[in-house]
Amino acid sequence: MNAAMKLLLAATALTAAANAQAATYAEGFAPFDGWKTRWFGAQSNAQNYYVSEYGDDPAYQGAPDVEGLWLSDGDSYRDPGDYSTIDIRFSDDFAASLTSFSMDVASALSSVGVTFFDRAGAAIGTFTVSQSPQQSAYFTPIGYQNVAVTSANGIGGFSFATLAQGNVVVDNLVAETAVAAIPEPATWGLMILGFGMAGASMRRRSVAVRFA
Repeated sequence: MNAAMKLLLAATALTAAANAQAATYAEGFAPFDGWKTRWFGAQSNAQNYYVSEYGDDPAYQGAPDVEGLWLSDGDSYRDPGDYSTIDIRFSDDFAASLTSFSMDVASALSSVGVTFFDRAGAAIGTFTVSQSPQQSAYFTPIGYQNVAVTSANGIGGFSFATLAQGNVVVDNLVAETAVAAIPEPATWGLMILGFGMAGASMRRRSVAVRFA
């Protein structure tokens, strides 16, 4: 094997290693203002319950002592359909890359069911979130329970059962994705050099055969 082919194979191996990298996304809601520009708001239909229902300022969290997000899917009691459930869907490309997802949930209800599903809509995890042990003076549930899933088929989103809207707070969201990473500039340079040397080697061989 000549030097050009060895260089080309080395560049290919480096690119494959880069493509195997994963990305981790973490989201909290303190400070709350501007969360829609971060990954959870940008990659799903999630809404702030108080903003979507009552038109409050986007910085408003629902009570002075709330650090999490009062979760809504944007459906309103003014709209037809199932208002009380929360159905969160990730964008297609993001869902396809998701390998794991976790979040902390605080509930004002005695219990609330949450189901995660893959891109095809098949359930990949179902949990019952207990009522938070206490509530603040503003009726904010205090005390979180963590729920988490993994999937080799992407994660399409999650749904909270009946009456959840206006009663559930989420925080500390973490998502992991398997992404096709962009090769580093050095890797691109190595690949281009390898292709160039391989092409030059082939041209020299062609000329040598023609004049042999």
